[in-house]
Amino acid sequence: MEEREVQKRELLDEIGSRVGCMYLSDLHQPAWLPRVRQVLQSISPERYSLRQWNDAVSYISGKACAFTQISEAVQYLQDFQPEENRMKKENKSNT
Repeated sequence: MEEREVQKRELLDEIGSRVGCMYLSDLHQPAWLPRVRQVLQSISPERYSLRQWNDAVSYISGKACAFTQISEAVQYLQDFQPEENRMKKENKSNT
C-alpha cells in the first residue's frame, strides 16, 4: 500500500482513543480534562497541522479558536478550564 493511500489519523481521534473515551463527544466532558492533559504531553505537536490543533481546541473547549502557532493551541488545551470550574474557583475565593 502506498503511503498516500494510508489515511493519517486525525488528532481528535488520537486524543479520544488515548484518553479512553467510548465516544469522541465524551471529550466535551470536563471530567476527561485531566486525562486529556496527560495525553497531550505524550503527543508530538508537529505530527499534526495547525488546522487540526485549532479543531481540537475548538471541539474540546466548545469555543471557536484560531491560533497562529501550534504551541499556542497546545498551551491553551493544557490550561483550559471550563466555565463551570472557573466560576466555582472564583466563588470559593470570594467567600
